[in-house]
Amino acid sequence: MSRSGFISVEKIISRILRNLKDSRRLREELILFVWEEVVGKGVSRNTSPQRVFSGIMTVNTNGSAWAQELSLQKEEIRKRLNERIGFDLITDIRFRAGAVYKHSEGPSPKRLGPDKEDSRTAQEISAVIKDSLVAESFGRFLEHELCRQRIRREHGWVKCICCGALHAGEKEMCMICRKASPSSRNIESI
Repeated sequence: MSRSGFISVEKIISRILRNLKDSRRLREELILFVWEEVVGKGVSRNTSPQRVFSGIMTVNTNGSAWAQELSLQKEEIRKRLNERIGFDLITDIRFRAGAVYKHSEGPSPKRLGPDKEDSRTAQEISAVIKDSLVAESFGRFLEHELCRQRIRREHGWVKCICCGALHAGEKEMCMICRKASPSSRNIESI
């Protein structure tokens, strides 16, 4: 922060760019939210998609029988996932026996892109940038970042009371702030 109490737009943009690499990463994250819609409730109750990295999706299952059965169907599931997002993102799916977490009961997003509110907010914020190419590029990036945050909130993520970052969990502070907070160290040592 500068002496005047303001942060330059350049610093804000660089911070946001570090948080979201590109629209491919956003789609990797969003595909986890459409899992139940693609595979159905029965399969979804016995599986928990973990992550997508470099086109490879990892899914935990309730035991090795589920992992084996779904491995036989993975090509069909992969095709349906890619069709759902309209992008050839998933190249392979790896099923493994592991912890299956309950999914939030909220509605799954109807679409994977920014909504009108995300677009309006991004346009208002990027309007202060004088260079039209930078403003347009930053506006598109910001739309996707706002979309990602909205979807996370819809799925139960909470805002950290210290840093404001969204995190998956029920605690008021994210893991980083809890570790850095002197009051949490005192509580843990008791």
